Amino acid sequence: MPERYRIQLYWAPRRESLDVMGRRLREMVDAMGDVHPLLTSVRAERGDGDVAVASVEDCVRLLAEGAESWTFGREEHTAHEVRLFVRRPVAPPWSATLTCGIEPEHVGGLFAPNRLEMWLRPDAPDGLATPGTIQALLGGAAAVWEADFGYVGTATQPPAPPPLTSAGVPPVGWMTYLSNRWPAPPVTLRAPAVTYPVEGQGWVVVAHPNLHREHKKDHLAAVEAVAVALDEAAVLRPAVQTPA
Repeated sequence: MPERYRIQLYWAPRRESLDVMGRRLREMVDAMGDVHPLLTSVRAERGDGDVAVASVEDCVRLLAEGAESWTFGREEHTAHEVRLFVRRPVAPPWSATLTCGIEPEHVGGLFAPNRLEMWLRPDAPDGLATPGTIQALLGGAAAVWEADFGYVGTATQPPAPPPLTSAGVPPVGWMTYLSNRWPAPPVTLRAPAVTYPVEGQGWVVVAHPNLHREHKKDHLAAVEAVAVALDEAAVLRPAVQTPA
């Protein structure tokens, strides 16, 4: 059993105000609460303590306080980072780190995406760590942030594409999200893989229906079969190029 499941989403640099990003963040928190009751009490790290995320104003304030400087070439820019959790800040059942506010003119054509990283413990209470819940978290967050691609895996499988030093080819995991910016996955994939639409924005490809175990041969074979099918269908393309 993995130590934690990783739900990772990426979207290209874009210009958005703090108010717009704050509304998206609040919408995501609401969506997470609709997925599972445990996620109705999301809190954010703040200095030496934490605060509730109860309104759009709270979200805007957290984003402003989470301003992070980063350098590209000789220029310094600002992004925004917020860390969320439920129940407890240390080893929580669910946690997330949002990095947003990266703008297109600041990345020089390199893979420098905005991103959302969620972590979910397999021993989370009340059935939080189930395939259906995990798929809903992936698809729901992808819809809110209008993500380009993402996946569900573990800390090491699949390897995450590193910003700046990769072309940002979508990784294939137990679950793989691809927006409409990419070619549609094949209509028919080899069982047990299934493709689900996400609110007209893209697709989630689920390699197998069971709770993923990173060392089970049949689970790994199912993921590899999806990766081969997507590659043969020319679906997987670098994010730093505009997919046809």
